[in-house]
Amino acid sequence: MPLVAPNLESTSIPPAMLARGASRSAGDTDSDRQFVAMLRAFRETGGLARGDEVAELLAQRGSGDVSRLARWIVSREAIGFDWRGEVWVPLFQFELGSMTLRPEARQVAAELHAVFDAWALAEWFSTPNVWLGERTPADALLTDLPTVLEAARADRFAISG
Repeated sequence: MPLVAPNLESTSIPPAMLARGASRSAGDTDSDRQFVAMLRAFRETGGLARGDEVAELLAQRGSGDVSRLARWIVSREAIGFDWRGEVWVPLFQFELGSMTLRPEARQVAAELHAVFDAWALAEWFSTPNVWLGERTPADALLTDLPTVLEAARADRFAISG
């Protein structure tokens, strides 16, 4: 259920890996461009969906409801980030048939929680990575977990020292 890009200017810019606490206001053109870039990148791995749509999928598949999704996001077991006042959830982190969380996604995300906020974490998963031969971590996750983990650890170390 990939979503179509909202009507925004869509120039190609390199995504900025933003640290915790960075501001992304509703009128922020950079965040709009970054969101569109993530929307495009995640299209190959299931897309992005609004939180309420993911909650509906959870309920349909008997895997939970909005409170379960909220708990996963708050506890950082699942990635959900705010853009223009709505929570957006990358679907690569779910087994879509059952809407269960993929343990591989949780494992990699855990490596980066200390250095990235939710937006930057979603951006990291959607950005081509030199460690992965310019594949995105979301693309490489299921076929090359050890290398994705190495890339996450290397980036965490580069940021935190």
